[in-house]
Amino acid sequence: MSLKTEKISCGYNNKPLIEDVSFTIDKGEIVCLLGPNGVGKTTFFKTLQGFIPIISGNIYINDRDIKTIKRKELAHYIAYVPQTHGLTFDYSVYDTILMGRAAFTSKFSSPGKTDYAVCDEIIERLRIGHLKDKAITQISGGEQQLVMIARAMVQKPEIIMMDEPTSNLDYGNQALVLEQISQLANEGFGVLMITHSPDQALICADKVVLFNRNKQVSIGKPSEILTEENLRETYGIKVCFTTATQDDGSVLKSCVPCIARKGR
Repeated sequence: MSLKTEKISCGYNNKPLIEDVSFTIDKGEIVCLLGPNGVGKTTFFKTLQGFIPIISGNIYINDRDIKTIKRKELAHYIAYVPQTHGLTFDYSVYDTILMGRAAFTSKFSSPGKTDYAVCDEIIERLRIGHLKDKAITQISGGEQQLVMIARAMVQKPEIIMMDEPTSNLDYGNQALVLEQISQLANEGFGVLMITHSPDQALICADKVVLFNRNKQVSIGKPSEILTEENLRETYGIKVCFTTATQDDGSVLKSCVPCIARKGR
């Protein structure tokens, strides 16, 4: 399974924000989209989902042009995990997850035994069974994000796209969600996620797509793309890198903004 872009340009009213981008997401791979606000990350993201027409270039899923795939069939290949803040409907956690099976039911039919079995399987896998009868609005932000991931997983997609999956989460819940994202890749899902944190990409990404204000796009391994020079040029600030050794002996790289404070 792969999703491939071939020199795509995207934007609004035939005016490109992003031009001539080519890259591939393969099975079991995590790809992070990074860059400052206003450079076109979300536009690019929505174009890959088929919500915004391509200005030029092509998108392929398993070598099939995305323009030839109907919306309902596309849901069998790609699932979307939105940001969770602002949820207003008091659906139960179970019913929220069950909505992910819509691509497998006709307009006037109800979920069947298979749909419920798939939901039960994913709920058990994510260890959120204790939440299933609660209202989605009455659980924590981190729990809501796991529910959204579960809803995506029951679609049985091959690629899961996530829009800032740790947005508005506390530090512990951010780590919990990143751990689950890594597990998704281990299980063979391709994951494409927007993040504002270079550290998250350094922690879990196999590939990075870095958008600059001058429409330049850099694509490659995090260690190659997320350099002091590239981040300074992209965000307009100086950053410093540091490393830490984890319990298993592996070395983790992270970056922090270099901010001077008097008297320290």
